[in-house]
Amino acid sequence: MTAVAAFVPHSTAAVPGVVADWTRGAGELASAERDAPGVSVVLCTYRRAASVQRFLQSLGRQARLPDETLIVDASPDEATETIVRAWPAPTVVRYWRVEPPLRGLTRQRNFGLDRVTRDLVAFFDDDVVLGAECLAELERAHRERPALAGAGCFAESWMQPTALWRLRRALGIVPNLQPGTYTRTGLSIPWRFHAPTTAVVEGDWLPGCAMMLKTAAARVVRFEEVLAGYGQGEDLEFSLRLRARGAVALVGAAACDHLHEPAGRPDAFRLGRMEIENRHLIWRRTYRNLAWRDRLAFAYAWTLDTLLLARDAMRPGRAADGLRRIAGRVRGGAAILARRQARV
Repeated sequence: MTAVAAFVPHSTAAVPGVVADWTRGAGELASAERDAPGVSVVLCTYRRAASVQRFLQSLGRQARLPDETLIVDASPDEATETIVRAWPAPTVVRYWRVEPPLRGLTRQRNFGLDRVTRDLVAFFDDDVVLGAECLAELERAHRERPALAGAGCFAESWMQPTALWRLRRALGIVPNLQPGTYTRTGLSIPWRFHAPTTAVVEGDWLPGCAMMLKTAAARVVRFEEVLAGYGQGEDLEFSLRLRARGAVALVGAAACDHLHEPAGRPDAFRLGRMEIENRHLIWRRTYRNLAWRDRLAFAYAWTLDTLLLARDAMRPGRAADGLRRIAGRVRGGAAILARRQARV
């Protein structure tokens, strides 16, 4: 596929909060039926022009190129747009730059989801670098397994469960260390503990940095905009609801690297608070009709897990952030108790 050189601007008056809106390759886009067989890629970004450039370079090297690439940019400047315009795109490109009312990963992803034209939609973080077969393998998993609602990449290097996770298991904070599972105490077991494989492995959740979804299922489930901004745990929350529409699995042959760009991430206090408040929200929504034993188990697990963070507070160079993260968790726990007391 060769995108035409022309950039086609569109009126933004009907979409409050959109300040730039254009398409390259509009003729091909206009000929596509809604949710026609194919792959749409959605990239949401904020102030990471260099990361976007690196991602687009890897996207252009795909053995299976996307049928369209949608970029929803919340940056206050034109640096990222300049990168996108200069990209020698082998695909239809649709670009929007949005203002604060539409800013935040979950809002931006819903904005893009409402505008894709293919039956499969892939969401990637801007600090991901794709292996050459990534899109091809994700699409193959969906076509060969119609029951899949979502398929993700193994985006982290494999490792044995760490001493901290083994201690969590020994203390009963988690019942097992089965990779990709979600536990009744509200913790999710990292996929990176799964040994290298080329198989398709079902689990409870998908890593939000690199996943391909059935468009129809994703439109019903949608991303939770309460978890806007950095939205710690938003991928877990989305995946747990997506399972009602079909299986979720990681595709061992779909390779990518998640570089964990530090820009745009919250400080340690905010991260700690979100770890408690967001995970409590997800836990309550996942497990209905909770008994007092369940509530006690959640409180036990996260109180003990917070105490285990004291390990970071004792390490040179990490003490300040470790203490702020603990303080954030304590503040988050207090906010949960205050809200619960107000409901009584």
